[in-house]
Amino acid sequence: MKKIIIIIPTLIVFTIIVAIICSPYQFCEKKNKKIVVSTIKINAPVELVYKFLGDSENAQYWSSYVDHISNLNDSVIPDGHVGSTRRCFQLNNEASGNIWDEEILAVTENKNRTLSIFNMQNFLVTSNHLITEQTYKELDNKTCELSFILYLNNDASWIDQLSLALFAYNVEDAFTKNIENVKLICEKSIGDNI
Repeated sequence: MKKIIIIIPTLIVFTIIVAIICSPYQFCEKKNKKIVVSTIKINAPVELVYKFLGDSENAQYWSSYVDHISNLNDSVIPDGHVGSTRRCFQLNNEASGNIWDEEILAVTENKNRTLSIFNMQNFLVTSNHLITEQTYKELDNKTCELSFILYLNNDASWIDQLSLALFAYNVEDAFTKNIENVKLICEKSIGDNI
C-alpha cells in the first residue's frame, strides 16, 4: 500500500513534467518568446484571406470552437480595426459555455492582425494576458501562408506560463482545425464575393 501511495503521485508529477517539456508552447526566436503556432498554405490571394478573417460574422463558418461573435463597439470603431472589441461565444446559448472578449491591438493590412484576449468566463483556467495573432504572408498573387499564433504578454505570471504549456495541446488542435477550415472556404470561394 505504501508503494502505491508513492508511485501514483510520482507518476502524476512525471506525466505533468513530460507534458510541459513536449508542449507545443515552444520558444520562437523571431518573436523572442514562447508561442503556440499553426501555419498553412492557402491557394487564394492574401487579400481574400485577410478580408475573410477580418469579418467577425465569418467566425461561425471557420471556427471549430466559436459559435458566434458579437461586436461590442462597432458603432464607434468598425469591425476588424484597431480598438474594435468583440465578445466570443463558444455555444449558441449565450448564458452557458465559454465566453471571452477580444480587442484588436494592431493591424497591418494583408500582413497581421493582433488581438488581446480577456474577460474569460467559464474556462477551467483563465488569463488576462493572452495575445493572439493572425499573420499573413503573400507567396505569390494567388497563394499565401496563414498562421494563427498565441502567446502571453510580458505581464503574465509563471502560473499563466505553466497553464499555457499544459493547455497548448488544445490550442494547437483548435488552431489547426480553424486554419484548415479557412483554407477550404477561401479556396472554394475564389472568384466569389465573400
